[in-house]
Amino acid sequence: MTTPPVTVTLGTSGATLDDVVAVARHDARVVLADDVLETVGAVRRHVEALAEAETPPTASPPASARSRTSTSRSSPARSCRSR
Repeated sequence: MTTPPVTVTLGTSGATLDDVVAVARHDARVVLADDVLETVGAVRRHVEALAEAETPPTASPPASARSRTSTSRSSPARSCRSR
C-alpha cells in the first residue's frame, strides 16, 4: 500500500520545522498559497514601476541604522580622552 504524497503549502507566515522535514525527508510536494502569489505579484509590480521611473529612488539607511546614529559630533574615543 502506498502512502499518498504529502503537500506542504507555504504561506506568507513561512515554513515550520515539520514542513522542512516533510520536504527534505519525505519528498513532500511544495505549493505556494494564494496570499504568497498575491504578495509576489504586488512586489513585482512595485519593482517594475521603480525600474520604469525616470528618476530612480534614493536610498536611505534603514530605521535601525538611523536610530544608532549619534547626534553628537564627538566619538566615544574622543570623549574618553577629554576626561
